[in-house]
Amino acid sequence: MPTTLETPSRVLIVDDSVRFRATLREALAKQPDIEVVGEAGSAKEAFALIDETNPSLILLDIRMPETSGIAAAKILKKNRPDIKIILLSGYDYDQYVRAASRAGIEGYVLKDASFDIIAHGIRVVAGGGSMLSPTVAIKAFRSDAAQVAN
Repeated sequence: MPTTLETPSRVLIVDDSVRFRATLREALAKQPDIEVVGEAGSAKEAFALIDETNPSLILLDIRMPETSGIAAAKILKKNRPDIKIILLSGYDYDQYVRAASRAGIEGYVLKDASFDIIAHGIRVVAGGGSMLSPTVAIKAFRSDAAQVAN
C-alpha cells in the first residue's frame, strides 16, 4: 500500500467530541496527501455536509448521540458507496468489529492509535485496502481461532 497518495484523500471527520475533531484535524493537516474537507458532530450533520464537501473518505465515530456510527455507515454505503469509511472507536469489542464488517466499512481504528497509524489507515483505505488497528486484528483473530477450536 502507498506511503503517500498521488491524489490527496478528501476526509470528513465525524465525531461528537469537538476536542478530538480539532486535534485530529490539526494532526492530519500536517499530511500533504490528506485534506480535511469538513467536520461534523453527528451523523445528521455529516449527511448535510457530504454534498457540499464531497469527501472520498469519512472518519466516523462509532458511538454518537442519536445515530451510531455503524447505523450511519449503513446509510452512507447505501446512498454513497463511493465513499470509503473508517470507524474510529474507543472499543475493541468483537461485536462492533463484526457489525462494522457487515456494514461494509473499510477500516476500524482505535481512537488511542497514534496519528501516524490513523494517517496510514487513511492511505491504505484510500488506496483500496482495509485497515484494522493491530490490537483489534489480534483480538479478532484470537476470537475466531477460539471458535474454530470449539
